[in-house]
Amino acid sequence: MIIRLTPLRTVLLFIPFIISAVLGRIQVPELQTFLHTYYISDHLFSLNLLLLIWLQAYFLIRFNDKVINKLTFFKINALIPVIYVGYWFIRGIYLTINKPHYIKLAKPEGPVSLVALGPFETIIALLLFYSLFTFFFLNNNYVSSRIKKIGEPTEQAALTNEFLNPMRLIVKASWIAIVVLFVFVFVNDILAMTKS
Repeated sequence: MIIRLTPLRTVLLFIPFIISAVLGRIQVPELQTFLHTYYISDHLFSLNLLLLIWLQAYFLIRFNDKVINKLTFFKINALIPVIYVGYWFIRGIYLTINKPHYIKLAKPEGPVSLVALGPFETIIALLLFYSLFTFFFLNNNYVSSRIKKIGEPTEQAALTNEFLNPMRLIVKASWIAIVVLFVFVFVNDILAMTKS
């Protein structure tokens, strides 16, 4: 099955992210309802992250199979974030159903509390940063550099249209979503402060 990515389909990929952003900003006074909303928002965000990382890895692996036709570090490297984010998503659902937990906050040292991360949580955070680095920078640069090594201009154009352009579209849409979320949260917080 070949996936064709258009700008409209790319926007539709972000529906869980949009719902997650809206749910995350709803002010719920009752603790139990707030926790349910928080968990749903968190799982939708994780699902969206998994979907985007999987889709980019899909394009990279197909490109690798078509052009290089052997197992490379970059093919394995594209799968590591998919496996990790998939594990993170499934683990989050499992913990929500079986044993809901609360984020532990360290002693406040200013206006914002620090999150107390243990060794396991630190590894999880590092893997998340690694996955995001691979998603935003490494995969596209790898495909782009491999396409540039091909001497035939028509083959370069075909590979760019089939693999690199969809990968760039996913990353560009992700950057736009991050900026829009930041502006949305900023404006929402300003409005909440002016009302109180």
